[in-house]
Amino acid sequence: MSKIITRKLLSVLMIIAMVITLISVSGVTSTAASGKYWIKINKKTCVVTVYRKKSGKKSAKWKPIRAMRCCCGKKKSPTPSGTWTLKSRYRWVHMITDGWHSYEQYTTRFWNQYYLHSCCYHKPKKSQEITKQFNALGTHRTHGCIRLCVMDAKWVYDNCPAGTKVTIFSSKKKGPLGKPKKLRNRTKKKYSWDPTDPDKKNPNFHMRKPQFTIRKSTAVRYGKRYKLKKGVKVQNTNANQDITNLLQIRKLTRDGKKVKISSFSTRKPGKYTIYYYVKDKYEIKKGKKGVTRKFTFNVVDKTVINGAGNKIVRINTLNAVNGVTAKADSGNLTGRLKVKITNPAGKTITLPFAKAKTYKFNMFGAYKVIYSVYNSKSKKTVARAVTFKTTKKVPNYTGQTYKKASAAVKSIGFEVVRKNINTKNSKLNGIVKVQSPKAGTWNVKGTKIILNVYKYTAPGKKSKATTKTKKKSKGKGKATAKKKA
Repeated sequence: MSKIITRKLLSVLMIIAMVITLISVSGVTSTAASGKYWIKINKKTCVVTVYRKKSGKKSAKWKPIRAMRCCCGKKKSPTPSGTWTLKSRYRWVHMITDGWHSYEQYTTRFWNQYYLHSCCYHKPKKSQEITKQFNALGTHRTHGCIRLCVMDAKWVYDNCPAGTKVTIFSSKKKGPLGKPKKLRNRTKKKYSWDPTDPDKKNPNFHMRKPQFTIRKSTAVRYGKRYKLKKGVKVQNTNANQDITNLLQIRKLTRDGKKVKISSFSTRKPGKYTIYYYVKDKYEIKKGKKGVTRKFTFNVVDKTVINGAGNKIVRINTLNAVNGVTAKADSGNLTGRLKVKITNPAGKTITLPFAKAKTYKFNMFGAYKVIYSVYNSKSKKTVARAVTFKTTKKVPNYTGQTYKKASAAVKSIGFEVVRKNINTKNSKLNGIVKVQSPKAGTWNVKGTKIILNVYKYTAPGKKSKATTKTKKKSKGKGKATAKKKA
């Protein structure tokens, strides 16, 4: 057991210390001015905020780094306001106040008989902390001292040397880091271990684990700058403290295989997993490991096929790759293109880029074309499918009978649309007088050819209507002649 000192003995030692201080040439004030930390205690909200002096600054600037729930003095025994400096410290202290005996760990005196210390213990044993005293943290319960959980009291004991400035004030605002969320001692025992005591024998230890916030891209382009730690923050939520400075990278894998962290480069595409690791000794038991968090991202060598689209070309056109290119972030892949072509008859052929330049579209109809390229860096194939339609000139069908013209239209892949001009009987044959589109127009297979058909009269034959009209005219002529005679 560590040395235990009583409050009465502390009073005697304090008087001796005051005499020595008066005789001393240099006081505590000058030491405080050069201190690394500044402890500010808001006795109204029961929050302790620790500030750290920014290094390299001519004028003193302080940054809040850690917050702690605390118990401050009751109305009958309020905590004093003012600014002092930390002085003597003791591993265990036996306090006697109004006849009430208690023991405290990690005790640091800041003025007169006022201290920062752990919660009260029934006996000077770690298993004898008064449970209800721990669960009261964040309220006004003390005789004026500042009561903390063991972990926070230990943090002050370990990190804030004599001369560290302490300011106690009263404000409705909780502070720049807020008030840490309450941590309860879940035991039903009257006396128990402090849940935050890092002793490896502590059976009651339970603190919140570090909270990781990762804001990083999961898709990284080939060759782009990418810092493995950037965008990662870690917080100790027990003290609202940013502990990102403790962040480490324990392991890095690429496609499941371990790689050297120092050799990481986005010029090596693949699936990467980072194993982040944080160990904050003020939120784990002694001898225990820290916390690991995995993050996965992909380095992508993006491949794009440009210039490939549905086209209409004249029949017998050469070059199946005219204007088509392939490019990756890592370089030009055009020469690696492969072209799969299926002609209108259903025959398929696959050509390399060079031979595809001399391919001839010599059939009338639609060709299915698939461009593909393999990226050896990303080990992926990118493909794009398009359609080529060949065109041919529309022949002249005017002057032909509809029967002959429609057969000719269908034989070369066009569709026929009949439009009757002077007859309603679509079954009658006729002469094509006008066609649309006009002869010589370049059109694709399936184009509708409109044939304007007039009623057809065979050469040397007269229609029945004309014959009847002439017969009636002859009869009338004879009757007129007789009258004149």
